[in-house]
Order: sequence, then C-alpha cells, then structure tokens
Amino acid sequence: LEKRIQQAILSLSDKKQHLAKRFAKGWVMSFPESEMAKKTWNILKIFVMVLCLGAAAPTFASFNEEQDGLMFEMHFAALGDSTSQFHLGEIWEKGEQVPKSIEKAIEYYSLAAKQGHVGANMALGRIYEKQNGIKAALPYYMRAAENEYVPAELIISRHFDKIGKTQEALDWLEKALKQMFPNEIDFTRVSPEYQNLKMKLQKDSSNE
Repeated sequence: LEKRIQQAILSLSDKKQHLAKRFAKGWVMSFPESEMAKKTWNILKIFVMVLCLGAAAPTFASFNEEQDGLMFEMHFAALGDSTSQFHLGEIWEKGEQVPKSIEKAIEYYSLAAKQGHVGANMALGRIYEKQNGIKAALPYYMRAAENEYVPAELIISRHFDKIGKTQEALDWLEKALKQMFPNEIDFTRVSPEYQNLKMKLQKDSSNE
C-alpha cells in the first residue's frame, strides 16, 4: 500500500504534489479529537496522513494547475489556512489568473499576517514601504523579525542606522548575524556593515 501511494504521489508534478500534501494535511488537522482519543490519535495521525495523501494523489493528477489550483487556494483560505491566504495575496499582487489588484493582495496578506505568517508580514511591509515609506512598513517587518526572520532583522537594522540610532542598528544586525554565523565569535570578520556600526558607535561615545 505504501509503495502504491508513493508511486501515485511521485507521478504528480511538483506543484500538484504540493497541493495534494496540503490537502491531506488540512483534512487530518480538521479531524476532531476527543480527550480520550488524543494520545491514540497523535500516534495514528501520521498513518492517516499517508492514507489521505494516497487518496488525494489520483484526484490531483487530473487537476488543471492554474484553474483548479486557484479554487483550491480559495477554498482553504476561506477555512483560515494562512498559507493559502498568502498564496492568494501573491496571485492578486502579480495578476496571475486574476486581474492585478494590490487592494485584494493586501486583504489576503493581512489575513495571513494576523496568523503570524512571516512571508505575509514581509509582503505587507514591502507594499506599505513602497506606498508610504519605511515608517508605515516597520510594524510588519517587526512582526516578521519576531519569528527570527533574518531579512526582516537586516531591514530593521538599516532603518535604525539611517535615522541615527546606531546602538539599535547594531543590536538588530548582531541578532541577524548570530543566526547566519552561529559559530562566529568576531562578526567584524564576516560583516563590514557590523564593523562600520561598531566604529560609528565608538566615535559617538568619544564625542560625548
């Protein structure tokens, strides 16, 4: 059975495999759990997921990747799936299969961002920065940075540097570098930007 399921899955394109897996995961996660069955269900969940995936694979094999994929995303977005909401934001922003609409993109990105979706927060930051400047975008970059997302931390660091808050800029950059180079002791060796901020901070201290 497992071999047949794997063959069915591998026969799909990458995009259809992705849709089938998310369909199976969504079905499993929506299955009701009673307190009595909780421990048993946690053990069986992976097995049920595999069975659902095997059942979903033939269905997705006949999918039209554009039309049916859009309907799939809309269905799960309506159920509150943050990944589908984010994907719909991308679709509306780029005008793929639908007329391009930044307003609709913001609507779906916002739904996903409220659930802590990092990509959605970054997308909103990028859109609002383009429309109204970095101050409007900063709250969204901050939310992404709360999830230790390095690109957001770097954006925030550069913003603080531009407005003369050198210590805050250095703190955010150091946070990002610790994730990028966990075994590095001296960040001046890997980041000229870090070295410049350290020198600027020392200069500011000597002028006080």
